Amino acid sequence: MDSVSEPAEGQLADDGRSFWSNAEWVPSTSSDETTRWDGHQWAPQPRTFFQNIPDDANDIDNRALAKGTTPTAVKGFPTPPLFEDRHIAVGSGWLGMRTAPAGGWHLIRTRDIQSVAIVPPSKGRQIVFLRSPTTPKPFIAIKDRLGGVVSVNVTKFSAPASSALVPQLPVDTNVTGTARKFLEGQGLPGQWGRKFNWFKSIN
Repeated sequence: MDSVSEPAEGQLADDGRSFWSNAEWVPSTSSDETTRWDGHQWAPQPRTFFQNIPDDANDIDNRALAKGTTPTAVKGFPTPPLFEDRHIAVGSGWLGMRTAPAGGWHLIRTRDIQSVAIVPPSKGRQIVFLRSPTTPKPFIAIKDRLGGVVSVNVTKFSAPASSALVPQLPVDTNVTGTARKFLEGQGLPGQWGRKFNWFKSIN
């Protein structure tokens, strides 16, 4: 998959929870939790390093989980997709998204996926829809360990896309409670899950 950067040996993941060693991601904290890999060496670990993210789904997730860089767009896939529509494509070992029907695909490796979250639309988008009879929908944001992020409106991420992606997620992926329920087909919490009967959402 030439379009995605290969991590350097010893490179620390974006969230600090793992590092690249012998062609795989391994935990950056020792099993006894006394040392942590800092990107160059094992250093003493005097305190709890990782912030716990509550596993609840009373609301959608913090937009900070969508911060990162968008991978460079490419025109093709490294292997035939297992699932593909106008916005999402999932292949064996990779995930692609695009925001414009005629645009390129932004790809990340599934082995590198660090987190999956459901985040609010941007403030600007919320302001645009302030007086609209519809509501802007949240985005599903999928971030890799190198800081790359792909995201798309939840209305464009279908159940078949979930079925193709979920079995490939690394076991240590931080799938938030809200994202887990969404991927399982249980919708969105609170006001984000409301259905509009008078007007069809244009998201």
